[in-house]
Amino acid sequence: MKKILIAPNSFKGSLDSSEVAKSIKRGLDAFNLQTRIFPIADGGDDTLPVFVEAFGGELITERVEDPLGRVIKARWGRLKSGVAVIEMAESNGIRLLKNHELNPLKTSTYGTGQLLDIIIKKGINNILLGIGGSATVDGGAGILHALGARFFNKDGREISNGNLIMDVQEVDFRPCLKKMTDVRVTVLTDVDNPLLGANGAARIFGPQKGATPDMVEMLEERMKIFSEIIINETGKNYTQLEGMGAAGGIGYTFRSLFESRIMSGMEYLIKNSDLESLIHASDIIITGEGKLDSQSIKGKGPVRIAQLAKRNHKPCIAICGSYEPSEELENLFEKVFAISEIEPDVKTAMWKTRELLIQMSLKISDYLKSVNYLC
Repeated sequence: MKKILIAPNSFKGSLDSSEVAKSIKRGLDAFNLQTRIFPIADGGDDTLPVFVEAFGGELITERVEDPLGRVIKARWGRLKSGVAVIEMAESNGIRLLKNHELNPLKTSTYGTGQLLDIIIKKGINNILLGIGGSATVDGGAGILHALGARFFNKDGREISNGNLIMDVQEVDFRPCLKKMTDVRVTVLTDVDNPLLGANGAARIFGPQKGATPDMVEMLEERMKIFSEIIINETGKNYTQLEGMGAAGGIGYTFRSLFESRIMSGMEYLIKNSDLESLIHASDIIITGEGKLDSQSIKGKGPVRIAQLAKRNHKPCIAICGSYEPSEELENLFEKVFAISEIEPDVKTAMWKTRELLIQMSLKISDYLKSVNYLC
């Protein structure tokens, strides 16, 4: 019997990666196929539960602030290895806000800094920080503030609320740097954008988080000022390096101030789990995500799964909500099945994702039979 590995990413706004995998498996199990699931995450949504499941550990809940300063409950993970995992979206995620609340001029990463502070006080000095899915473009200023940094405006008055880079002129980093002296943070990202410019934090991610064109330009200008403050502090200019613009500039700040390693969340998962060996031991690979398009090529999980499958000479099939074909994607995937083919209305598709994934799995099974992959 052919072995099928189901390793999807989340369908953002609908189902997490574990639920996606289980739905696909349910559809395929109707045909008595030998399936195994391995939910994936690439530094964005679901990084926390996926890593805790993949590496073993526990989820812990803390009270912190959301992007607008309201007290919420947010989780972090303590792995069996002693490493801590933070998913930024738990405390400062776009999923925590209603559409009318999205405003990157006001949102802050303070809650993520609170989680870091709590973990450090517990004596943990090796931390994985997944930074996808944030509602913020503050360069991590809120995180630094939660860790003790002090921010001052042009009049010399201390500021402490909202997106601090909108008013900052000077920063006292000393308390923060002292607290982070013996702490190693690995920043996990799913994008490779620089901090500034046409592909930077403000211009690419600002609109996704509620910024109007005028707000985007304000954020770009203030991010430039904030980066210059950091350059003056460190003597290092990393503004144009890949990954520095991730999550509204957090990659840049952690790389500059704390010498953090910035890496793909998928690369970390692949390197430290048995995912590739499972791919090697399987006959067919199924992966997917909510939207498969040109952005997927820039570090997203399903593309890395397809690349590993190709390296191991295994056919890889994708299932997604919507699909924008490109030559590179067509060369990677044996076949792509999009939910939009059977349910073009986006709202309905997101509401019925579980049911529609099961339906698409039946189509996948028919396809596998038609090309004799199940023989």
